[in-house]
Amino acid sequence: MKRDKILACALGILIGVFSVFLFKSLSEKKFLIIHSDDFGLSDSHNSATIFAMREGLVTSASLMVPCPKRDEAIELWMENQDLDIGLHLTVTSEWKDYKWGGVAEEKLISSLLDSDGYMYPDCASFLEHAKKEEIEIELRAQIEYVLQKGLKPTHLDSHMSCLFRGSAELIFTYLKVAQEYGITAMLTKENFKKINSNNYLSVLDLENIGIIDDLFIADEKNYDDKGMEKIYSNILNKVRPGISLLLIHTSYDDQEMMEITGGQSHWGAFWRYQDFLYFTSDDTYSKIYKNDIHVIDWRIFKKIRG
Repeated sequence: MKRDKILACALGILIGVFSVFLFKSLSEKKFLIIHSDDFGLSDSHNSATIFAMREGLVTSASLMVPCPKRDEAIELWMENQDLDIGLHLTVTSEWKDYKWGGVAEEKLISSLLDSDGYMYPDCASFLEHAKKEEIEIELRAQIEYVLQKGLKPTHLDSHMSCLFRGSAELIFTYLKVAQEYGITAMLTKENFKKINSNNYLSVLDLENIGIIDDLFIADEKNYDDKGMEKIYSNILNKVRPGISLLLIHTSYDDQEMMEITGGQSHWGAFWRYQDFLYFTSDDTYSKIYKNDIHVIDWRIFKKIRG
């Protein structure tokens, strides 16, 4: 399987990692986590994501615990515990006709929910209404739900980046919860600067923060509904030395996903299927090889960054 080969290559890089020479060579290498969001959104997402990790180039995924198909995703996770799966901490419910509430009791997180008991559809509405203490309750509930199943997430990240769009205090809450559970929390350098300029670092363990040098995601402005070849090829050409993260969404272009996404083009069923096709393609494997990119997951990230 492609995944086993590329991860084996990445692990090979770490042989003798404690030597000074190798530390210097690591700093010059291009590492890339190819990460699929929205595991748990649908049956389509669940099956496509596992396939893309087993047979394709996707090395990491994260589960949306509040979503309707989270238990089906958890069953797949339990059958594939060697895969790198984290939690896509979710505080919004963005689809018009496919909604969800929180994991915690409604009375404990009422500020996170609209009048119908669903999470708000966008980050702006969430940030306008949500109380910090109730956000923390919901984040903990999502983590606890998975831990009680006997699973340990490799990392945490944020759906739609909502937890990173607010105040430094909100980012601190996210990092504090991650630290208490001993789970690596993904953070870009830009967002790290928000807390670095305050006094939060005195109570945070930096080794628990997964700081990414560059984060890439397909740009809506360049999407022309003919496929993702040009967009992702350009991104792969931009990967530079350090550790980068490429966010994608893997599902099939089926009836379930068309109904969920309402036929919209951006982030819709076809878009997500194009993500799936690109990152299960032999041509993409060749592009990664030619760009001298070492594809890794979060477990290897921790070994590299120490």
